[in-house]
Amino acid sequence: MAPEGKSEEEVALVVEKETEIAASDEIGEESAPDKDEKGSYGAVNGERKEKPKSAPVKFEKPGLSATKATRKYVKTNSSFWDDARQFEVGTIPHSIVMALSIGIVCGIAAFLYYKVLFAALEYIWHTIPEKYIVGVWPEWSHVLWIPIVGFTMACGVGLSVVYLGEPGDLPYTVKCVHEDAYIAMDHVIPMVAASQFSILGGGSYGPEAPLVAICAALGGFISRKVFKIEQRNIVRKHTLMGMAGALAAFFGVPLGGSLFALEVCNRFGLEYFEHMVEAIFAGIACLVVFRGLAGLPMEAIWTLSEIKLPEAYASEVLVGGALGLVGAFIA
Repeated sequence: MAPEGKSEEEVALVVEKETEIAASDEIGEESAPDKDEKGSYGAVNGERKEKPKSAPVKFEKPGLSATKATRKYVKTNSSFWDDARQFEVGTIPHSIVMALSIGIVCGIAAFLYYKVLFAALEYIWHTIPEKYIVGVWPEWSHVLWIPIVGFTMACGVGLSVVYLGEPGDLPYTVKCVHEDAYIAMDHVIPMVAASQFSILGGGSYGPEAPLVAICAALGGFISRKVFKIEQRNIVRKHTLMGMAGALAAFFGVPLGGSLFALEVCNRFGLEYFEHMVEAIFAGIACLVVFRGLAGLPMEAIWTLSEIKLPEAYASEVLVGGALGLVGAFIA
């Protein structure tokens, strides 16, 4: 987000001109003759020449003027209300409207995903066993329902990929954010189907990663198709808003979920830290909509027990570390 009172075009222009100034200084230093011991430059035929003075850099675009020594901003919009009236892309009012729009849409999408998923889980793992298995099948065969459901859902995952298309995964989502700044909408339906089948069958594929891809695609779609935005960095910001909203909604923590959406795009920390404020705002909006529709409290999904571990031995810590290494090796 640009500093208050300055549009992103102005900031980008200043950075561009500073780069040109630095480049012109380097060229001038490299091409200048070596200075002799007396402080003169360029001895030619016994004559000494003074070091040529570099001409001031001139700016042709309106709104900014500077030389090598000085730079100054000329504001085109004087206040927040001027930005709100003109509603230019990248300004604070525009970002607020985009964050609210994307947060609301992603909150509704997360609610629909949540309702379908938990309704199917309730029916497959509670209603069917209670009505058609317990008291009908022999008791020793009750456990067979688990592999039956797992195999059926695995077939559903495979058929969804074959007939609906490749859903992609989290690395694919990150790749699209870096290279294209958005995720194509044709990955949404395959992602919904494959992830639902996987979770219903007891797979390790949780709802968070699919929702990140789904809401990221929705954020980019709203930016490109609804608001007709073409600037790549602005579209990427709105895609990240969708990712932040998905994680904030399911985790129940808008700050941690939004920051994680930015961190997941880079191995070494916050990649797009300049979009942090907008991402958090979109995460709050998505959390409020999702939790409000689902009737869930505004709290984290984890419940930490107050019962403390009474004691632990060094051998138990070593066994836990060994099991962790085994799990990491398998993963």
